[in-house]
Amino acid sequence: SPLLWKTAHDHRADLRSARFTRDAREANLHEGKLQGLPDLFLELRHSSLDPTTGGDSLRVGFTMPLFDYGRLRNDIRTAKATLQVQEATLQETERLAKLEVETTYRNWELAKKSVEAFQKGRLEQSKELLNMTQLGYEKGANSYLELVDAQNVYRAEQTDYLRELATYMTAKALLQRAVGGVLP
Repeated sequence: SPLLWKTAHDHRADLRSARFTRDAREANLHEGKLQGLPDLFLELRHSSLDPTTGGDSLRVGFTMPLFDYGRLRNDIRTAKATLQVQEATLQETERLAKLEVETTYRNWELAKKSVEAFQKGRLEQSKELLNMTQLGYEKGANSYLELVDAQNVYRAEQTDYLRELATYMTAKALLQRAVGGVLP
């Protein structure tokens, strides 16, 4: 579901962490590229230590890296490589998260359909069978073994329903975790 994926994209801690790390790597690369550019500075000084020699001064200048012996190029290459690694990590994290969301959503849907099948008649049919068998036993039309079989069928249906309900709740909790804690 696209809505579930968007929720996971916005709320999952692993995805947010991978994106923030990628952004930090991009900033490192940008910073490395800026280190090779001239830097303009402006400095204003006010002489306040000695009141007899008053005067303010203003200096303007620029600094420029002249000899870095390849350090800057190496830093940029390293920053590009770490950015590429983080991009790959982010893509893999997103792929795994999407797979987890899709799988848990599918499991949740199957569990939901199973619970609905019990609620829409399966459990009621076994209860009705038990009631008819009890009535037949009281009237002498059914044997005791048929009554015990009907009771066993009803208990088995109740047990299966509770098991499916537990599976549904577990699937819902897993889906909630897969999307980052918040179901839309």
